[in-house]
Amino acid sequence: EQGNHLPSEAQRMIGAGCFVPEFKQAETWRHSGVEILNREIDVQVMNDGSQYELCPHYHLASINIFLEALEIADINGLRHMFPQSYADKVESMIIFYGNLCFPNYENPCFSDAKTIHKPEMLNNYKRWSVVYPDNEAIRYWATDGKKGKLPEYLSKGFLTSGFFIFRNSWGGDATQMVVKAGPPAFWHNQPDNGTFELWYKGHNL
Repeated sequence: EQGNHLPSEAQRMIGAGCFVPEFKQAETWRHSGVEILNREIDVQVMNDGSQYELCPHYHLASINIFLEALEIADINGLRHMFPQSYADKVESMIIFYGNLCFPNYENPCFSDAKTIHKPEMLNNYKRWSVVYPDNEAIRYWATDGKKGKLPEYLSKGFLTSGFFIFRNSWGGDATQMVVKAGPPAFWHNQPDNGTFELWYKGHNL
């Protein structure tokens, strides 16, 4: 009925409706999935780009749930069913995640998160850069710094979700601290406000 499972199932409804269109209910499946995703992206994605469960791993999963629906729509000529605001919100989710991560591409493990390593994240960014070819930061992360450019700022506060990133550079030799201080916990968000992770001299301490 809610949470990250709902858009995941809705995305698969779109897939089923697109890839087996000979079924009588295929069009209903497509429209139902699109309707749910268009609604849930406004429910689940905060105005600072964070998925509302405030857990980095489920944030990453949610990016790919919402993005795969766009990919399926592109393949099947249905992109018009998603407004530009939908694509913009997915893009903001990617930028949020890129800010949260350390120079080795690994995310801090707040709440129910697990570590995602660099090879997997490079693949994610390469996939995302196809959908957002004009985003210089996504291109930078996708090419491991060979193309594109990083945001001009260093430290960043995501005020709605309560994630605060302090860094003195974007490089591997940076000192970077990520602090979690957001809304009350629910679902995959745990009561770990006030905790932090610190990157120093090439290591997550």
